[in-house]
Amino acid sequence: MNRVAVFVALWLAGGCTDLDQLELESRGHHHDDRCGHHRDPVETLADAAARADRRIGTAVDYGPLTTEETYRTILATEFDYVTPGNETKWGSLQPVDPDHWSFERADAIVELATDAGQAIKGHTLVWHSQLRPGSTTR
Repeated sequence: MNRVAVFVALWLAGGCTDLDQLELESRGHHHDDRCGHHRDPVETLADAAARADRRIGTAVDYGPLTTEETYRTILATEFDYVTPGNETKWGSLQPVDPDHWSFERADAIVELATDAGQAIKGHTLVWHSQLRPGSTTR
């Protein structure tokens, strides 16, 4: 993990937030840190959040989900829940007209999360700049 991810992971777990010390923890050193806590190393942000009885999630965009392996790997390993970015907004679900629905992008995000054992958090359905065509005509 990079230094920022290590900092967030250990902060979530209630550990010391001295970056040099956190870097040692991220490399697998078991010790009493400068804050006086004995900490086993954490492997992922999700592990750190679970240690603190918390959840950690992120927004997911369809484009990089389908084209970038690193993006998919980080999503699947570092987080315990995901929130679809724009794919579950009204304009994305009905991109043409009120009679046509498109769930393919939203379904791809849900499938990735389900396969990774993650929860899915809902997102804004109606957003002023992402309405379906014709929804603002009178």
